[in-house]
Amino acid sequence: MSSLAEVLAWKFNDAPGIRTREKKDGKMEIFDWPSNLGPKPTKAKIARWTAELEALPPPVDELATAVDALDVTEELKTVLKDVIKAL
Repeated sequence: MSSLAEVLAWKFNDAPGIRTREKKDGKMEIFDWPSNLGPKPTKAKIARWTAELEALPPPVDELATAVDALDVTEELKTVLKDVIKAL
């Protein structure tokens, strides 16, 4: 499950000035909310945003994808060199 801070960072594109903290009961709360973002979100809005965030597909690791492509390219080079030698 996503944390309150993660949900707010996602929804508000890491806007500065949003701060959360853990209450004595262990639940998280919005501690600081910039007025330029409008009214502080309700629990219902936060629950909806949390569901939206968790429904998204996992992010693509572009670096890992590039490394995988590079590995395949190197393997193909090796195979082609072996084929050329065999001819």
